[in-house]
Amino acid sequence: MTENNIAKNLKYLRKKRGLKQADIRSKLSITRSTWSNYENGITTPAIDDLIKFSRFFGITLDELILHDLNLKDPLPVKNDRRKMNTPVVYAMNDMISATGEPDIQYVLKELAKLREEVDTMKNNNTKN
Repeated sequence: MTENNIAKNLKYLRKKRGLKQADIRSKLSITRSTWSNYENGITTPAIDDLIKFSRFFGITLDELILHDLNLKDPLPVKNDRRKMNTPVVYAMNDMISATGEPDIQYVLKELAKLREEVDTMKNNNTKN
């Protein structure tokens, strides 16, 4: 039963973040095939990996292992910025590497994108 929740929750959390299985490699240093095995309940992650996943997704181990997160809906769905007219700022967890340290390059890139969006909004407002 627990393994079933872990598998369902990992898939749910990945999708809520708008990630593909292939994206997991760069975010969590887990191969796509290993992640797929976790999501499908073929294998169960080691406790160290469960801790890493709970930190990355910003949830407790208890929530990851024991609860059906699909019922709780703890994370908002990530919206695609290209389909929106306003900038989106995501949770700080997106800016944390699998080691728990800030990913400075990611943070700088996101800040540059945000600056561009703010400048675009300012330019659009001055034209109106």
